[in-house]
Amino acid sequence: DDGEVRDDFNLFARRMLSAAVSQKGWDAKVDETHLEIMLRPRLLFAYGCYGDTAILQEARRRFTAFLPNPHTLDPNLYGTVFGLTAWGGGRAEYDMLADAYRSEEHPEIKVRLLASLGMFPQKELIEKALHYALSDKVRAQDFTYVMHSKLTNSGQECAWDFLKQEWDAVLRRYGGNVKMMVHILDGVLEVFDTEERAEEIERFFEDHPVPNARRTILQSLETIRIRAAWRERDYDAI
Repeated sequence: DDGEVRDDFNLFARRMLSAAVSQKGWDAKVDETHLEIMLRPRLLFAYGCYGDTAILQEARRRFTAFLPNPHTLDPNLYGTVFGLTAWGGGRAEYDMLADAYRSEEHPEIKVRLLASLGMFPQKELIEKALHYALSDKVRAQDFTYVMHSKLTNSGQECAWDFLKQEWDAVLRRYGGNVKMMVHILDGVLEVFDTEERAEEIERFFEDHPVPNARRTILQSLETIRIRAAWRERDYDAI
């Protein structure tokens, strides 16, 4: 996520993937294997996240076509199309995805729409999505679809700040559910890569202990410090 480095890496990644993306395309082909069918949405999603404007525009077009007629969209592409619509969009796309979520009845489509609300690059929209996911308008078990869907470091920091600010509300809702608390913490903590962040997390959970999730917190801290060491060692070479 570091400015110039990220731009260079995006260009490198697009060059690496361009031939495969061109070969697979958007639409399924006759006699594709199961693995080939699974590959298409992953390739397209990655390519769009690496900044290809044509892919982002096509995702937005397919989402627009999906709204009045869901049968126009291949179910294998739900997550890709919804996610890239968010990644390449702004407030208008947020409102469209949120409205689609509220009106959708199919469970699989509904959770993919919900997850996409966390994939916007704008901090204010991620915050909006997190508050919405924690409200009584979203099933309690679906909160982590947004909590785990951020695509940038700034989005991850937004989720960490949200968790700290709303800790009492999170604890009231999920404190008695060990599996859910572990799932929430696991997805929020491990993504960081500095010693300063590791120390901040340690201090927070010293003041707000979660005995049932202590192992998850310690594992996350270990992962953060491994990443911090890698960054210190290899960043200039990268």
